[in-house]
Amino acid sequence: MDDERLNQAVRDCLQHCYEATDIVPRIAKFLDELKKTEGWNSEAIRAVEITVYRMLRGGVAGPIYPGDATNQPPGTASSPGSESTRLNGA
Repeated sequence: MDDERLNQAVRDCLQHCYEATDIVPRIAKFLDELKKTEGWNSEAIRAVEITVYRMLRGGVAGPIYPGDATNQPPGTASSPGSESTRLNGA
């Protein structure tokens, strides 16, 4: 598969995502359309999918876990006096 063709598919998929509020179903629909397109095999489609998710993940600013400035999973306690505790004001 040609790198330029893969890159164009990633750009097209991201464009569809940025225009939608329902990103995951939009990605699935785009990938289903690629499956029907001549010249796209499962390996190339998976490469597009992985790249799109990585790019979307990279564009997310802020903590991974909602409402938690420490980036720790919910229920994970910070050490008293640690920087993450000071950030939370605890």
